[in-house]
Formats: sequence, C-alpha cells, structure tokens
Amino acid sequence: MREAHGARTDPDWGTRRKSLVASVGGVVGLVGALAVAVGAAGAEASAAGGHGGSELGAPVERGGSAGRDLRAMADTTRLATGPYSSMQTLLEKTIFQVNVVDLTLRYDSATTARIRRAVEGREYSDALADTVAAAVLGARNVNAHLDFRRDIGLDRFLESVHENMMKARDAGMLADSAFRRFEGELSGWYSALEGRGVKDGDITRYRIRGDSLWVVYRSAAGDTLIHRTDVGEQHRRAVIGGYLAPGVDFREGLVRSLFEEQGGG
Repeated sequence: MREAHGARTDPDWGTRRKSLVASVGGVVGLVGALAVAVGAAGAEASAAGGHGGSELGAPVERGGSAGRDLRAMADTTRLATGPYSSMQTLLEKTIFQVNVVDLTLRYDSATTARIRRAVEGREYSDALADTVAAAVLGARNVNAHLDFRRDIGLDRFLESVHENMMKARDAGMLADSAFRRFEGELSGWYSALEGRGVKDGDITRYRIRGDSLWVVYRSAAGDTLIHRTDVGEQHRRAVIGGYLAPGVDFREGLVRSLFEEQGGG
C-alpha cells in the first residue's frame, strides 16, 4: 500500500466512530431508513453545477419524478454481457477459510472492451490489476452486488469500509478531502444497522450511473434497511476504489476472475 499521506493506521478511528454513532443515535428513526430519490437528469444537473461545482455532492430529493428516476438508476439493460463484462470474488477470512461476502462487479460495454484489451493473452500481475482498476474507475455505468455469507458486527464492518476507503485514498483513487468527509459521515450512512449489524443473507447493491450512486441494503427477509442516492464523482470513486485499490482484499480475486474467460490466470 502506498503511503502518499504518511502513516495511515489511524488509531483514533474507533473512538471517533463511537462519538459519531452517539451523535447519530437520536435521529436513527429518521435517517436509518432514509429513501432519497434522484435520477439521471438530476444527477447530470447536479454534476454540472447543482451543488456549486462541488465534486463531493450530497443526497438530493427530486419530488414527483422519484419513482421514474429510481427505476432509471436500477435499470441494468445497458450493462455489458458476455466475456470480460463482470468480475466476481468470494472473500474468505481467517485461517478457517470462512466465507464472508460474495462480490460481483458489472460494467458497460466500453469498459468491457478496455478490460478485454488489457487482459486477453496476458497473465495476472500487479501492473495489470492497476490497468483493470483504472478502467473500472473511469466507468460511468457500474453495478456492484454484495451477498453477505456470515454475521458481522457493525463496528467491524465500518472499520473494514474505513480501511478500504483509506487504501483508495492512498492510491490516489479518492481525494483526501473526500476521504475526510466520508470518514465523518460513515456511521450516519449505516445507522440503520445499529444494534443489528450485518447478517448472513443480507445484500447490498451499489448502482453507479454517471456521478450518481444509488445504494440499497436489504435483509435476507427482503426488508429495505438503507435506500439512498448520492451525487458526486468522489462517491463513485470511493466505491470502486474500495474494491480495487492496491491492498484491498477484494482486488486480486476480482481481477483474477477475468482470467477464467481464457482458462488460466
């Protein structure tokens, strides 16, 4: 992992997270199941200046067009299919090889073509993984689906998200200013999981269209616990970087899965 900003162990994160949880606790009932609607047209307007030029952006509500906009965000018909159009990995942890989460990434045809050119006829290497990561980071149409395979405490889950964002920042995939803002908002994003944590069978979907990020978190029983949309380039970069930055546990498995298309790797 590159240390472009110095030591990044951040021993005070746990204390800050507990403080943030306490500050959010009083509004969990309102924020925890927040459903914020924004669509492709609203995202483009915001990216063009609706947030005063800020690349970070913020959740936006778009009134009567909400249902149509959310359907547009959920649509996956323009994602590519066939060879090199997706990456998948099953993350295992501990010496007992416990399955933790299954992650699948899908993206558009242009990104698929770039990845095919980078991967076809080659073997896995860190340099090739950097090329694949750059291709996906530049994609404007991405779907990430996580299927949790075991229970995870909320503190542990947030620490993992925080660590992956930190690695994305250190790799230059995420702006330091965005990292610092997201670090402070992390507990609020997942406040609906307070007292519950992540459960076996839960799923999360991150849908990227342009610079809009649509997030849905559902329980195994089908209850929607988190449903929000954020607008801004850095939200997109945080998600992709959190999966493909050097040192992130998902990265090698995702990239190696591409070589299954050519029977090796």
